[in-house]
Amino acid sequence: MGQNNTAEEIFWTCLDKDSSFTKAWNGLAEIAIDKNNLKLAEEYLRNSLKIDPDNIFTLNNLIKILMDSERLNEAFIIAQKINTLEPDSSYSWAQTARIAEKLNNPLIMWESWFKAFRNARTIKDKKFYLKKSIIAGYRAIENSPKDADRIAKTMLRYIPQDSDDYAVYKKIISSSN
Repeated sequence: MGQNNTAEEIFWTCLDKDSSFTKAWNGLAEIAIDKNNLKLAEEYLRNSLKIDPDNIFTLNNLIKILMDSERLNEAFIIAQKINTLEPDSSYSWAQTARIAEKLNNPLIMWESWFKAFRNARTIKDKKFYLKKSIIAGYRAIENSPKDADRIAKTMLRYIPQDSDDYAVYKKIISSSN
């Protein structure tokens, strides 16, 4: 707790000298989060975003607060902005998928997990995101049968042919024709 007070004082001193110092606003937000004061943390993050509206770090922190506050539609809009700013980031697409799942939107959830899979940099991440895409694809097809053929054809390009999931997606295509 003592370290936070010192850090907080330093951040305020920095802001007294330069109120556009976004790292100080973000630091104050982190301290507010540590103190479980999400309303104050959000205020600090929004101050930072007034200065640098495309700051990915700040936007991601704001999403966490919005999700903790169950303000999912706001979180989703910000996640979409991050995806526009960083279209090759598997993390941001995975974050969008998690929000879409909470919003009960299986099609966007599948599309987002799939984009996370396509942008993943490590084999471990690719396997994880592919599995998430496979499961989300099933849910999307269940909720949106008109998209079944497109989803299944997309997934078949990436699922190993010797897997049970490959056989299931193959059946989906044959039953939709």
